[in-house]
Amino acid sequence: MLFDPATFVVFLGASIAISITPGPDMTYVFARGLAHGPKAGLISVAGVATGLVVHTTLVSFGLAVVVAQSPVLFDIIRYVGAAYLVWMGIKLLRDRSGYSVSASTDKAAWKALYVEGLIVNLFNPKILLFFLAFLPQFADPARGSVALQIAVLGATLTGCGLIVLSSIAMASGSLRTLLARHPMWMRVQQILTGSLMIGLAAHLLLSGRR
Repeated sequence: MLFDPATFVVFLGASIAISITPGPDMTYVFARGLAHGPKAGLISVAGVATGLVVHTTLVSFGLAVVVAQSPVLFDIIRYVGAAYLVWMGIKLLRDRSGYSVSASTDKAAWKALYVEGLIVNLFNPKILLFFLAFLPQFADPARGSVALQIAVLGATLTGCGLIVLSSIAMASGSLRTLLARHPMWMRVQQILTGSLMIGLAAHLLLSGRR
């Protein structure tokens, strides 16, 4: 057996607790659902989940250590991620068109949202450092391939996050549908979501490696 049942139950409980704790990914998905509707929020969740899979892969093959041991590389990734969030926030604050991606049939718009979610997650190096610190604690070399164990653990954590974030996307998307009936509130929503993006950037910059 790849895992001790008791150990895996503890890991599953910890994963659920982590997934329901508010953080950058949850804030981002909430903002996207609120800005563009439930479908856009779910596509953003798919991008975030893909980023989590990439983080898991890097930890499985030991590549995450490179980022952990290089403050310069960590900061470069962090600054790029923060700059991207600021750019998205300013774009939302300046947009007065009330444009709704959920009303668009343009596949490029959906692809852009997916890539955006992926970038937001990948360029938060603290997620990678967390995975590096958290996942190996539950891997036991005596039970077989550590890389495989970390992959399964990462997939489990990603699955928990996927369920929670999808719920957030649907809830914020439904709120957006209600706000869409009132143009004034739509503008307030744009200001809120733009401010959330910039706030995420500030958090990423000011929190350092913590």
